[in-house]
Amino acid sequence: MKNILSVLFIVLIQLQLFGSDYTWSVDASKEKAYVNEAIYLKYICEFSDKAELYTIEFSPVGEYDDYSIELLSESIRIIDGKKISSYEFVAFVKKEMDIEFSFEALMKKTTRASIENTVLGRDNINYEESVKTLVKLDSVHVNVSSMPTTVFGDFKLSVKKSESILKAYQPYHLDVTVSGIGDFKDISDLTYEIEGVKVFSQKAFKEVELTANGYKGRWNQKFAFVSGEDFVIPQKSIEYFDPELHKVRKLVIESQKITIQKSYDKTELLDEEESLELDFELVYMYYFLSFILGYFVAKIGIPFRKNIDSQEKKLRDKIENAESFDLLSMLLILENQQKYHTILAKIESRNISLKQAKKEAIYISMEKK
Repeated sequence: MKNILSVLFIVLIQLQLFGSDYTWSVDASKEKAYVNEAIYLKYICEFSDKAELYTIEFSPVGEYDDYSIELLSESIRIIDGKKISSYEFVAFVKKEMDIEFSFEALMKKTTRASIENTVLGRDNINYEESVKTLVKLDSVHVNVSSMPTTVFGDFKLSVKKSESILKAYQPYHLDVTVSGIGDFKDISDLTYEIEGVKVFSQKAFKEVELTANGYKGRWNQKFAFVSGEDFVIPQKSIEYFDPELHKVRKLVIESQKITIQKSYDKTELLDEEESLELDFELVYMYYFLSFILGYFVAKIGIPFRKNIDSQEKKLRDKIENAESFDLLSMLLILENQQKYHTILAKIESRNISLKQAKKEAIYISMEKK
């Protein structure tokens, strides 16, 4: 035990005799930037040795009046026997200005008394655990210019859409995706208002990650348009400022004319006639049985539910074929929002599976109006 304490005490003396020196360096990716453009900041503290006694408190991350700053990465490495602490941040300035990023780091060095109490097992509460030194780091100056638009970046547009010829009340789908790197948070949701057309849209979805050049990822919004008549989807555009070209560019979602076929066209009727062909004997038997059944119903007074008409059958088929909550909700709203309000509420809260939602919707559709 005495030998162990001796070794630990020698280590303690060595740590005290050979105090660590350190130097801070600061680097910025640019001296000029635009509003909302990413400004990469890197801070490095390099020690003269492994610096076991030192810890650093440094976190300028936050939302400020003139700018916001976010942590990109933080690391501690030992290279050639020297401790190197690195901090990477990305700043976004909110307005035109000359800005100065000036921060301080708190250097905490464990005291000899703290080590002695830990190593030698002394019970002395009257000591400081560490010596704290506030270090002012070099400032970074950036000249920030204004832009003619609020969105900054380098983007590409991708549009997926349905066929432009549809049956009455068949939904036309439009899927808009913006990908690239830039200021995704300021891309506004698109809105469409078309007379005689029900427009269903999802709130825009953003999937992004922070990089040294800003946010990289994609922005996506989906739409469904439903109508019984021909209609035109108007052109929409998303403006953004391109830093490479130093000018405003547009992502254009082109106008689209949608043609609605009549409810019953010639080819559709022919298909139905062919599918319903029966041989003479089966038709004859059908009418005979129908006559007998009608006679007994009239005589005995048995309540008999009418056959489901073709429109009801089509509705149930559509419910069965709905591939998502959104499509099922749209179908039920168009059919009778009040009648299906209970199941619509469950879908909205996602308190039900898609399979169960279809089952309940079909059950409700069978109820008498």
